[in-house]
Amino acid sequence: KSSFIWAKLPFLWYLQFPWRFLAVSIFLLCLAAGIAIYLIPKGKYILGGLVLLAVVILNIGFYVPKDWLTINDSEKFSGVSWQKQLTISIFDYLPIYAKLPPISAAPDLPEVLDGTAEFSDYRKGSDFQTGSVEVLADATLRLPLFDFPGMQVKVNGVVINHGHNDCRNEEFCLGLVSFKLPEGKYYIETRLTDTPVRKIGNYLSLTGIVVVFWLIIKKNEKTIK
Repeated sequence: KSSFIWAKLPFLWYLQFPWRFLAVSIFLLCLAAGIAIYLIPKGKYILGGLVLLAVVILNIGFYVPKDWLTINDSEKFSGVSWQKQLTISIFDYLPIYAKLPPISAAPDLPEVLDGTAEFSDYRKGSDFQTGSVEVLADATLRLPLFDFPGMQVKVNGVVINHGHNDCRNEEFCLGLVSFKLPEGKYYIETRLTDTPVRKIGNYLSLTGIVVVFWLIIKKNEKTIK
């Protein structure tokens, strides 16, 4: 086991999935094995076939489902099973501000932690929430939305400060977006914007795509000539 390495080197935790490192070693091992068999002067096809057969036999257990579930679609997507589906992979996307993932689906509307407010035409997406709110008495609102770096809250088109540590009425802090509004009518818009890291990643991806297409075009030009 390599758990002692991860325990001694906490910075590796940010890699999330250590098995990602195996991608490089697996590729190189397969490449080396293929080259080694290819360079054998005689019987390379027989040896290659035997190696493939041995690989399949040794790993046949991984091709068998761990458990067979007798369940239909209506049962899978309803009740407790459906609740589990809503949060089953949330650890992969949980922000550092959240202590633990929620145990139930998010509500349709923001919570009014204090004061009085009424919402209308509220819409939710994967990276945004928008809607109108009438604050009848100075209120603190908590959106059903995790706070991530780059999250931006606008009220009537103006960016305002927001927090993620108002954890009232929560069993454990979920790191949800929260902010205060005085009495009045507002249109709120909360969106996840690009951070410098995201922008650099996007530009690198775009550059890589352009370079690949350019290399393909240049190669075709040489072939035609």
